[in-house]
Amino acid sequence: MFRTAGGFEPEEKKHKVLLIADYGRYEWRYWVFTLSIDESWREIQSISPYRPRLLPGVCISGILYQFVYHRYGELAIAAFDVKSETFTIISLWTNASQQLKLIEVNGKLAIMDIEYFHFHLRILKETPVEEWESQIICYPSIWKDIPYMELSSCTTHDGEIVYTVHSRLGNLCFCYDIIRKKWRESEIEGLSKESCIIGIHNYVERLVM
Repeated sequence: MFRTAGGFEPEEKKHKVLLIADYGRYEWRYWVFTLSIDESWREIQSISPYRPRLLPGVCISGILYQFVYHRYGELAIAAFDVKSETFTIISLWTNASQQLKLIEVNGKLAIMDIEYFHFHLRILKETPVEEWESQIICYPSIWKDIPYMELSSCTTHDGEIVYTVHSRLGNLCFCYDIIRKKWRESEIEGLSKESCIIGIHNYVERLVM
C-alpha cells in the first residue's frame, strides 16, 4: 500500500511530495520528491516506525501534519518538516476519539472532534509543551432535523470554519466564526440538488494531493 501527501515549504518556495510505502510486517519506508527539481524519489528516515491513518493531512507554514498509529497502536500526529525532511511526533490526549479531522485555524494546527450534536475543536497552542486549547461548537439547529448527512470542512483566510453538508435535504453550507462564536448560512450556486459533495478544500500556495 502506498500513501502520498503534498506540502509547500514557504522559505525556499518548494513543493514536495511525501510517499509512505507499506512493506508488510510493520515495515514502512519513506520517500520524498521535490517538484521541478528532483528527477527521482529520495528515500529518507523516519524517527520511528508508524502506520499512517488513511485520512487527509494538512500543511501549515511548511509542516505537514498527518494522523498516525504510533508505538503500540496509539493515535498520534506525525509532523513532517518539509524543509529539513525530518519527523516529530505530537501526542494526543488520553482516549482520543477516532472521529477526528485535521484543519488549520488562523495559521495553527487544530483538530475537529465530531461528537453528538456538537464539535469539539482543539487548537494546538504555541508553547514549549504541547497544549490544546479547547472549544465546544454546537451544531446549527437545522442539522438536528437531518436524518442522515455527510460532513466536510475547511477554514478560510478570515478564520471561519466552512462546513458543507450533503443530506437528504440537499447540499448545505454553513460558516462558523470561532471568535464571535456565530453561525451563518451560505448558498452553493451552480450545484444541482442531486450532486454529492465529497470534500471541500482551500488552496494557499501549496500542493494538495
